[in-house]
Amino acid sequence: MNLPKTDPDNLRSVLCIGGVHKDRVLRLRGAYHPKQSHPATTTESLGGVACNVARHLAHAGYKVRLAGPLGDDTAGDWIAYALANLGISTAGLSRIAGGRTASFTAICEQDGQMLVAAIDDGLYADWQPGAIDPAAVVFVDSNLSSAALGKVAAAAEGVAGWLVADGVSPEKVTRLRGILSQLDMLYLNAQELAALTGKPDVVGGIAAVQNQGVKLVIVGCGAQGLVLTGVWQGVRTDFTRPALPALTGLDGVTCGTGDAVIAALIDAHLTGSLSASQALEQARTAAQAIRVGALA
Repeated sequence: MNLPKTDPDNLRSVLCIGGVHKDRVLRLRGAYHPKQSHPATTTESLGGVACNVARHLAHAGYKVRLAGPLGDDTAGDWIAYALANLGISTAGLSRIAGGRTASFTAICEQDGQMLVAAIDDGLYADWQPGAIDPAAVVFVDSNLSSAALGKVAAAAEGVAGWLVADGVSPEKVTRLRGILSQLDMLYLNAQELAALTGKPDVVGGIAAVQNQGVKLVIVGCGAQGLVLTGVWQGVRTDFTRPALPALTGLDGVTCGTGDAVIAALIDAHLTGSLSASQALEQARTAAQAIRVGALA
């Protein structure tokens, strides 16, 4: 995509559209025993992929706008207030009368590895984004419906320099199928890639996605690290074997590390001076610097 050169500020602007909700992470204080109650430590924070990417980029000094639905409840009030205090434009947030703000709960083992997570996300089902103003990057996640994703991709044509998407989960990633040909960058984990393509191996899955037109694919492979394949800064790049070790934050929790990777790669793209290997290293550093509930 080509960004209209009408406003120099657009070159530092990012629009993030999608998940914005409250995260709750429960970290077990002892060993996990199936179907039993466990003592745990709870951390609550802003959450949602689009929200997290927006927070990281605002922290890096970008002009960030966030769009998504919030309920007209106290959780929505708290989120809107917290985002405004971070310097993120909330003009694109819709307050839904009678709606309950989405919430995400993850349960992690003592070492920080996620056991299971669930999201109360009914508010996203019928939400549609408004007009899209020019931005250097438009980021979208598949918390939105297929119809909303299609609307974003169509509206981004001609006003966005880069269109980036995240798969969110194996259950939601298939919503991206209708816009793959329009994506400049796609971030997935290995399970999401398999669900999207039906291919059990990462290399085969990446090939299938790129055959649909995605220009750059990043795959998180858990303990095996990251894979990057596609066009980076105009150069064809293939790290078809995991290029980095597993990503964990400062406190060992893996929740949110993928969002930090996305933001770091957007930053590296807009900076324009890093090779693919340098961009991946920047992404690894960003992921390892996060702490649940806060930005480093």
